[in-house]
Amino acid sequence: MKYSKHFLLSFLMGIFLLAYSGFALAEAGEISAEDIAAIEAKELKTFKSETDVPRDKVWTVTFNEDVNIDALQDRQVIVWNRDLKEQVAVVTEAAGKELKIRPKIGGYDFSTHYSLYILEGVESKAGRLLKTAAKKDFTVLDEISYKEIIAPKYDMARDFSEGLAAVKVGEKWGYIDTKGNTVIDFQYDDAYTFSEGKALVKTAEKDPDGGTYTYLGFITKDNKYTPFTIDGRPEFEIIPFDQSNARFHNGLIAVTVDNPWKFIFDETGELYIDSPYLPTEGAISAVDNYIDQETGEYLFENPQFVNALPFNQGMAIVAFYDEELSEYYWSFINKKGETWAGPRFYNFSVREKYTNYKVFNEYSLASLKDTRGMWGAVNKEGQTKIPFIYDNLGPFSEGVASFEKKGKYGYIDVDGQVVIEAQFDEVSAFNEGIAAARIGDKAFIINKKGEMIKGTEKMPRSAYFREDGHNEDGSVNYITYTPVDYALFKEDGKYGFGKLEFNNITD
Repeated sequence: MKYSKHFLLSFLMGIFLLAYSGFALAEAGEISAEDIAAIEAKELKTFKSETDVPRDKVWTVTFNEDVNIDALQDRQVIVWNRDLKEQVAVVTEAAGKELKIRPKIGGYDFSTHYSLYILEGVESKAGRLLKTAAKKDFTVLDEISYKEIIAPKYDMARDFSEGLAAVKVGEKWGYIDTKGNTVIDFQYDDAYTFSEGKALVKTAEKDPDGGTYTYLGFITKDNKYTPFTIDGRPEFEIIPFDQSNARFHNGLIAVTVDNPWKFIFDETGELYIDSPYLPTEGAISAVDNYIDQETGEYLFENPQFVNALPFNQGMAIVAFYDEELSEYYWSFINKKGETWAGPRFYNFSVREKYTNYKVFNEYSLASLKDTRGMWGAVNKEGQTKIPFIYDNLGPFSEGVASFEKKGKYGYIDVDGQVVIEAQFDEVSAFNEGIAAARIGDKAFIINKKGEMIKGTEKMPRSAYFREDGHNEDGSVNYITYTPVDYALFKEDGKYGFGKLEFNNITD
């Protein structure tokens, strides 16, 4: 399209080239909003606007003659941030007839609207000038993009793990990949997520008396089936249980067979030991004692505690019964059986409950509920490091923990400083710098500043907050899930999958 009789330009979606004849830097802050208003008041050739532009986008402007880079002035090429109403520093580079405009180091800002102006007076090497200015609006893509990748069509589904997800059609379960292809046919009466290359499945069989036995076993990704057995006898559920938390860890899996009791099986399908928890730190919880994983011997003689939870950082939570008060309470012991010097407590937060059972974080802090019903955090010596002033305090993850005050959730750091004010109805733990948050019916992802990451407000609430009955006050109870790449959601009674993509600049 013409801008003068002899000097033309057009915009192309170009890729940054390695060699140029020269460059000039347009410094930010030289152009004011009044200058932009004056430019907009003039005759402008407007090119089609673009959205979802990458942060490191390089715009290519092609003229019909070689550009004189030496004569190019800073105010002739402008990139304007329309949201912040300020100029953006860019680098302009010329190679023959092409003028390339690339952003400052670090790129453009996510989810931001810009305008690129090429003003009159740009000179060719032949001395001819551009007579009419040009403008192109563009919007940079969101930091995280959410899109539906598998339409909601399944009667039930579980999260993706190791590239596969268990899904149900009618009465049978099978497995699909991230493209929605069926990779294991619909043949199981229940199926769960993969871990260490294996997944728990159930198969129902009728007995001669008309009853049904639900047998437990596991499959590999090539659908090779191994039954769980005890003394060579295939194991079955006494009554149906939700085995969603059963997963292989260090070659072992804990399966519920008689609430709340669990059996632990190994990779051959044989019974390893009957225990409600997987081994941690060389010890196996045995209800009211511990078994040394190596020797098979009990750790303690005549222990006084009545319930034993897994070890973490050399400490384990155990329950005692106070006969005088007629109540149970929790405390810690070490591997010598010595009770810690800290206070008794009535609840606690835990991460990786069904594998590593982490009560203490990387700073050796544990979130506990005291005798007054308030939450705080202590170290392994029992010293209070975060005062007991919260209605709830989650486990620490990536240096922060969620807290509740007056029905709203925020986050504190390991020093007890509030890093995100209490403003959400519900939140998840942080994972790789992001967490899920809910306000009313709206769910989205936040960063560690508590800012909503644009683009994530498009995801369904059920991706991270799934309804699970009601609370005593009649409000909906939610099961909260920490953000991962693939999100399971429910719509009109059917299940589908979405995907989160992080749109960072890559080297």
